[in-house]
Amino acid sequence: MSKPSDKELTRNQQAIMEELERLREEVAQVRQILNHVDTINLEQPLTGAHISTCLEQAAETSRILSNIAGKYIAVGGEYNGRPFKVHSDSNLELIVRDMNRPSLGKFGEHGVQIVGPYPQTDLTLDDKIADAVASAKQEHATQTELRERRAQQDQKIDNAQNTLRRAGFTVTPPERS
Repeated sequence: MSKPSDKELTRNQQAIMEELERLREEVAQVRQILNHVDTINLEQPLTGAHISTCLEQAAETSRILSNIAGKYIAVGGEYNGRPFKVHSDSNLELIVRDMNRPSLGKFGEHGVQIVGPYPQTDLTLDDKIADAVASAKQEHATQTELRERRAQQDQKIDNAQNTLRRAGFTVTPPERS
């Protein structure tokens, strides 16, 4: 293989310099745009991804955008219907903790709330009470829904048995819990 000529090297260097200049201009344009942005919202987290993975990706995106912009850019999103917001230096363990707190979900006093970017480190007694109340409301709603579903199933079974009896069949009712 032959060595490239000085002319070829000069052309390659010139092409590299032109590409570098084009990239610098694009970065400058992105910086200008990011001057007007405080938060970027993710459309969809990875399907089947664990909450920690989603938050880590959001924090990394925040780090990259913040470095380009020269200021904090928060990245927000939703996981299982729970909204979150992170910065590159957010404590992701605390955000995961709060994403699982019932009082910050639909059964909380204020409904679904955005978790992050800087949750408090320690939960107060009021926080713990709010979680217990929301958890009780959630359990009550779950039990009510379960009773309603069982009643609907029982009604369907009764209707099916009555239809079979009218058709002349002997029906042994199933055991019900």
